[in-house]
Amino acid sequence: MKIIYLHQYFRTPEEIGASRSYYIAKAFCDAGYKVIMITTHNEKNYAKKQYEGIEIHYLPIYYSNHLGFWARIYAFLKYCWQSISILKKVGSDAKFCYATSTPLTVGWVALYAWYRFRVPYYFEVRDAWPEIPIALKQLKSIFLQKIAQYSAAQIYKNAQKIITLSPPTQTYLEKKYPQKKILMIPNMADTQYFQPNFSFSTNEPFIVLYAGTIGYANHLESLLTIAKEAIEQGKHNLQFWLIGEGKEKERLQKNTIQQNLQTVVKWLDPLPKKQLPELYAKVQAIYISFLPHPILEWNSPNKFFEGLAAGKICFTNTKGWLKNTIEQHNIGAYLPPENPKQSLLTLCTFAEDYSKVKKGQQNARLLAEKEFSTTLLCQKIIAEL
Repeated sequence: MKIIYLHQYFRTPEEIGASRSYYIAKAFCDAGYKVIMITTHNEKNYAKKQYEGIEIHYLPIYYSNHLGFWARIYAFLKYCWQSISILKKVGSDAKFCYATSTPLTVGWVALYAWYRFRVPYYFEVRDAWPEIPIALKQLKSIFLQKIAQYSAAQIYKNAQKIITLSPPTQTYLEKKYPQKKILMIPNMADTQYFQPNFSFSTNEPFIVLYAGTIGYANHLESLLTIAKEAIEQGKHNLQFWLIGEGKEKERLQKNTIQQNLQTVVKWLDPLPKKQLPELYAKVQAIYISFLPHPILEWNSPNKFFEGLAAGKICFTNTKGWLKNTIEQHNIGAYLPPENPKQSLLTLCTFAEDYSKVKKGQQNARLLAEKEFSTTLLCQKIIAEL
């Protein structure tokens, strides 16, 4: 039986980026399905490859976080058009289609599969679109907002099932589409790939790692203000490492130099997933960062779950379900972005207490194993087929 998997930004563990779709696609393969992945790459030509049983169609569509608004729209629409061409060749006899956003336009291809071939589809909502760009005023045109909202409604209403990645997103969509079956399958913790390292001494630097997108919505100024406060208070045992790409990276790197933060702030080059365990083994904690906006409290950041799998203390500057999870399971703390002095004080209570760090790290790993392991969550998805 055949499954069409639509993910515009699919990444294997050898590449830089989130691996959720890899885990799910591999689970489909292990369950006996033939998986056809339709994705993109930044090469000039179309390519077709096999990877661990997954048949991957790479469409030549350039994309970068540095692209402007209309260049992104063009990339989204180009993916739809070229995906439909592939779908016509290989998708008419599929059992179902699994489509994951963002962008929302991926759902148009799934809609085509339903209307043209009557292939049912599951729609996975990674971020609440178009709610997020509208709330953050990134999608300002009323006309485009109406198109996006209408498209989302059609995609949701025609989906066989909807998969969300966080409890707030599930609650929101259940209220909006009460007739649909809406599941909550959060991002995953690969407890086999990441192994905990609890060897930490207060004689060593306490390293906090931010790994992920460096964009407007990530609000990494909050981390730099804590770093500045650490220097002013002479807390040089604290170190802040940042790794990732995004439109704000160059500006924030310049701010680091201008504010003389280099003694505590270190910028790293992006790494493929296979090199991340070694990086995580060197740090004691991770930092999850978003703008202080209610809509961003819905997010389910991949790096949070990687941190859990690696057994790391988790700090966040955002309220909502992530903050509640961290506090409920005693795996870290909330750092208020408007109060860097309080945030630094909270960090120091961990950095200066080995037993507190070790207990939090053990709790993080235990949570990953019990609730968020790739094996557990992929089995939940398979059970819904």
